[in-house]
Amino acid sequence: MAEVTSVAGRVAGRRRELEVLGSAFANARAGSATLVRVRGATGTGKTALLAEFARSVGDRAVVLSETCRRPGGAGRAAEGLLPDSGGRDGMPVPVLSRRLGRRLAELTVAGPVVVLLDDFHHCDEASVRVLAHQAHRGAEQPLLVVVAQRPAGHPLWPPMTLPPGDVATIDLGAFTEAEVAGVAAAWWPEPPGPGFVAELTELTGGNPALLGDVCAALHLDGLAADEHALARARVLVPAARARLVERALAGRPVHVRRAAEAVAVLGAPDVELVALLGGVPEPLAAEALGVLAAERLLRADGRELVSPAVRDAVLAGVPERRLESLRLSAARLLNDRGCAPEDVGAHLLGRRRLPERWMRDVLAEAARTAERAGRPHDAARYLGVLVADRPQDVPMRIEFARLVGVRDPLAAYATLAGVAELAEDPRSRARISLQLAIAALPAREPQEATRLLTGALEQLGGHAGDADRGLRIELEAALLAVAFEQPGALDLLGARLPAMSTLTGQTPAEVGVLAMAAVAHMVRGTDRDLAVSCARRALERPEPSVRWAGSLAAYVLFTADEVDEALHALGGLAPGPVRGDAGWPEVVALTAHSWLTCGAGDLSRALSDASAAVRAAEHDDRAELATAPLVAQALVLLQQGDVDGAAAAMARADRTGPDGSLLRFPMHLLARGRLAEARGDLAEAVAAFRRCGAGLRAEGSANPVFVPWWLDGARVLVRLGRRSEAAELVAHGEELARAWGSASARGLALLGRGLVADGDAAVDGLTAATAVLGATPASWYLAEAETALGRARLRTGDHQGARRAFRAAVDLSVRSGFWSRAEDAQAGVTAAGGRNYPVTGSVTDVLTLGERRVGELAAAGATNRIIADTLQLAVRTVEIHLTSVYRKLGVSGRTQLQDRFPAGLLAPEPVL
Repeated sequence: MAEVTSVAGRVAGRRRELEVLGSAFANARAGSATLVRVRGATGTGKTALLAEFARSVGDRAVVLSETCRRPGGAGRAAEGLLPDSGGRDGMPVPVLSRRLGRRLAELTVAGPVVVLLDDFHHCDEASVRVLAHQAHRGAEQPLLVVVAQRPAGHPLWPPMTLPPGDVATIDLGAFTEAEVAGVAAAWWPEPPGPGFVAELTELTGGNPALLGDVCAALHLDGLAADEHALARARVLVPAARARLVERALAGRPVHVRRAAEAVAVLGAPDVELVALLGGVPEPLAAEALGVLAAERLLRADGRELVSPAVRDAVLAGVPERRLESLRLSAARLLNDRGCAPEDVGAHLLGRRRLPERWMRDVLAEAARTAERAGRPHDAARYLGVLVADRPQDVPMRIEFARLVGVRDPLAAYATLAGVAELAEDPRSRARISLQLAIAALPAREPQEATRLLTGALEQLGGHAGDADRGLRIELEAALLAVAFEQPGALDLLGARLPAMSTLTGQTPAEVGVLAMAAVAHMVRGTDRDLAVSCARRALERPEPSVRWAGSLAAYVLFTADEVDEALHALGGLAPGPVRGDAGWPEVVALTAHSWLTCGAGDLSRALSDASAAVRAAEHDDRAELATAPLVAQALVLLQQGDVDGAAAAMARADRTGPDGSLLRFPMHLLARGRLAEARGDLAEAVAAFRRCGAGLRAEGSANPVFVPWWLDGARVLVRLGRRSEAAELVAHGEELARAWGSASARGLALLGRGLVADGDAAVDGLTAATAVLGATPASWYLAEAETALGRARLRTGDHQGARRAFRAAVDLSVRSGFWSRAEDAQAGVTAAGGRNYPVTGSVTDVLTLGERRVGELAAAGATNRIIADTLQLAVRTVEIHLTSVYRKLGVSGRTQLQDRFPAGLLAPEPVL
């Protein structure tokens, strides 16, 4: 039953093709012999189409079917059409032609005859001649001949036999998304949604055989048409595609397979290179590439194979020794052509020995190029070959350990184990200590890392000249990073910070030092100008290899109210899709992005960045890296009013273990306190805020904006009726604000003073707070100030002023996505005698630019995948933006979006 359904599914999208065959059959019934050619790549459903057509005409005609044998196989196709060939393969062609002619003449007397020949590209020459002769003789008979063949390299009939006009051709392509929807509807009782269909189309490429196999497997597994089924389909597709590739190459001439292997190794179908690597003449190589394109094994632009799965399937049967030889030859060919070192080096990966000197030079340059592009994992792969080739090369092992340590510090440690005794000079020993110190951090041994780094600096001591300045800076940068991971960080850095703060950012190492120095000054909270100066110098020369440092520097500028500079820098540091080699630098960069955009009130982007950071940490397989982005995720979700989502994120963050970093543990406690407050556990909230403050005080942190625990604590204490305790926290915050000196700090202090005051004093303090905060990026606290001002005015009897403040809070909260704040402010509007206050203004006023563009495309009917391709976003980012759009506009789905966006405002453009 499954096979019948599968075949039916493969022809579900072939209605037009069946109509063409039906017209040809009608023409044959009228007494005119007709020939139809069905062409299609492997898996496009040629056999299924012939079977369905035979079923549809079986009660109105005699149907003769045969499948042509591959060359060398027994029997002729024409003999298979006779009732009793007697197994006499190779009967004389004249005899075969007469017998077949008599049979067709006898059958056509009674009615139309349909001859179906599958795999006609394998048809023997004798049968082609016989069938062509019979079709020509029986031009006035009710005869329809339908042949199915591959699309390239196989003629249908000898051209001298029949004019081209007498042959109708049906070309089978991949299913469109609408046709895939029709196939899917045959498998599930409820028609799958457009998102499911779009993903299924992308996974299978619309190939009918691939689609049928996947749908059949999902059906047998009893899976509904949902995300779980798509996850299973992603697992099934590679193996199914590999089987399809093998079918496409089966029976092809040797030069086609050799060309396919050459393309799979080279990665690009260059005719000259394919001919040289495959060992075939250029004309045959060009013909073979045409076959691969016709079989849809190459992309539409013809530049590469359609997927890594196809490449793997092509190379699956190649012996390892031959594959090694092909890769080495490919490296030589590409190097002789002057191709990029990374393209050449890719063919040398995995080798244990490099037989030629130029190969070392190419791999070294490829590593440098990859590192400059911010891909340390790729750089480490190139250097790994050099290390394997010369394991006694200590500088190379040190460099390899430095790169591999970005993602796998323990592997770096293993690489350097036992190497120290091979190092003959203090500089090499210092580099080894540097990498061993970095490797000590994942094991949560910052004290050991500090010992190694300080020891290396001492060893370098008198030997350090200008040539060693860069190494000393790298050691200082690592010491800065390590210091933040242990108690007393600012004390440890105290003596070194002045010298570190004078660097100019000439090298990536200096950029890292300046960024960390800026963070240290920011956390201290006593010298805003110096923090800003360090951050600006770190951003003067953007370095892809230390984008994490630029992101932290931008965050420092943001906390100092240098908002335009921070956002401009952030735009130049925007992360791309998360790669598998992201490592801790990507996690740090994305987390800093989330902190900044959350503070700026762009919650959709903040959540997207935090989620991307979590994925990057998961790629890295180091659970502790996920703590900070999970906390950032929870803070955003709390501002959006998603308490359950925030609780889930915090639960995951807690499972990764305690985090002693000065940069991260205060955020963790702040999120813990806000979550307790949102759940109504005010006592636990106060306790978390106080623990946060105590930890920061112990570390010497005095920045009122970095983690404003004192303001959150004061708010909760006021709710508990403990105003005197709240006033003490506010007084502490005011002292910190005076030292830091930014407008945001002053605004927070005024907000705190207004919260603990009463009567007119509260109104005056909160009015001043809204005026100051309105000119800062602190939109979360501005919404709180407006709401608190509304309550204060309401208590004094100023209902009109209260409504005005509450409405301002509603508008700001809705624009920013602060949904819990929006609900509180809306309740205030009602309490002040106002009606339910609708959000006014255009869609542009409510949504961020990114949300508006996604919403416009969705309203125009674009799928998430099309939106992602059009805007060059990740699909997950599109989903996050759409969720925010739905909540801000109060709609439940795409259909309602059409009422909120003008038709045709931004129609989706085709993605080339």
